[in-house]
Amino acid sequence: MFMRTEKTSKSKNKGLNATPEFSGCAPTEGKKNYMQNTDFLVILVFTILVFLQGPCQKELYRALYKLVKARQRSRGEIYKFYLPNCNKNGFYHSKQCETLLDGESAECWCVYPKNGRRIPGSPEIKGDPECQQYLSSQDYN
Repeated sequence: MFMRTEKTSKSKNKGLNATPEFSGCAPTEGKKNYMQNTDFLVILVFTILVFLQGPCQKELYRALYKLVKARQRSRGEIYKFYLPNCNKNGFYHSKQCETLLDGESAECWCVYPKNGRRIPGSPEIKGDPECQQYLSSQDYN
């Protein structure tokens, strides 16, 4: 949720104070809830792109955008999709998995952290493919 902040001269520390009456979104009275509005989600994803760094986070942005568009076309009936699993630096975790919304185990595979490419010879299985055994120390640098 976005909060508007403004400088106030009444404040003893003269810092920024959040004003809870403004959330950054239009009022929902008589309108569709903005969190359910796919147009709002598309705009949010584009906004997030500005702050993303690293190849995994950029792929995550593209995947989220495609997911929103697919959801619009299918009227919300999506059961399986892939979103990259990124570390805090914007690169890939070596274990990547599909997401299933029906609660079943998803397929997982191993990738190189720098570029997200699948590691040749590593399995694609339901569960943990134990990716560390397919990586050398130089794959992390």
